[in-house]
Amino acid sequence: MAASPASAPAAGTDGAVLHYFNGRGLAEQIRFMLAATGVEWADRHLVKREQFQELKASGVLPWDQVPLLELDGERFTQSMAAVRHLARRAGLYGDGPSQAARCDIIADGIRDALGAFSGVPFAPDRDAALSAARDRMVGKYLPCLERMLRANDAVPAAVKEAAAALSAAEPSLAAVPPPVGASDGEAAGLPAAGSADAVFLVGGAVTFPDVTVTEVLCYIAELLPDVGATAGKQWPLVVAHQRAMLACGAMRKFFGSRHRHALGDAVYKAEVRAVLA
Repeated sequence: MAASPASAPAAGTDGAVLHYFNGRGLAEQIRFMLAATGVEWADRHLVKREQFQELKASGVLPWDQVPLLELDGERFTQSMAAVRHLARRAGLYGDGPSQAARCDIIADGIRDALGAFSGVPFAPDRDAALSAARDRMVGKYLPCLERMLRANDAVPAAVKEAAAALSAAEPSLAAVPPPVGASDGEAAGLPAAGSADAVFLVGGAVTFPDVTVTEVLCYIAELLPDVGATAGKQWPLVVAHQRAMLACGAMRKFFGSRHRHALGDAVYKAEVRAVLA
């Protein structure tokens, strides 16, 4: 069935519908944010050219591009516009204009970092693309993230020290949340402000860059395992940050659901090209 710009909400959702290809791409940041903010949604996958043509003809795509998020009776295109709307809607935009601007600065850099991975399924030389991604992560993004986490004075030094100590014992970035232990209890939605070992990028609580950077760090664990395996030795707060985010209830639920899409393969690549032909 062709995707409709006025999709009926699926049962068990909040009426939210996300139109995109059957893969991660530019929509995965939106999925991370929907999960983090507790919104139930339906994925409407574009797998045929006719579906995309219908969306364009309907006039709901200002730039004739997806993803398209339908939420609260409104439609949002451009992935970062949708991410920022979800952040404002859920109060994940910091405390005041200065922190909001800081969120934007960091989130835009995270979006640039994701570009090193989202294009890998379409790269003519996968090994070369991954080598370039490794250079960018090790040479720029991981050191910058570590520096930002250390510079955030809203997180007490003792908390940073405790978080770094845990990373020394467990230095690996993870591709998925850890198994739930018998003594873990009921996990919270997102890491709480004031947690003993939770570090944040902006202020003393979770903001939306904390959510979106989790995708980048999971990509590193999946596609650059040699970097991810020992990341905590050079960037301990980065590893601590991801550990806290993946352990929270919102991320566990997301990663255990159908909404967490697989790495792009040949089928995904062929579908995207057919839709855009």
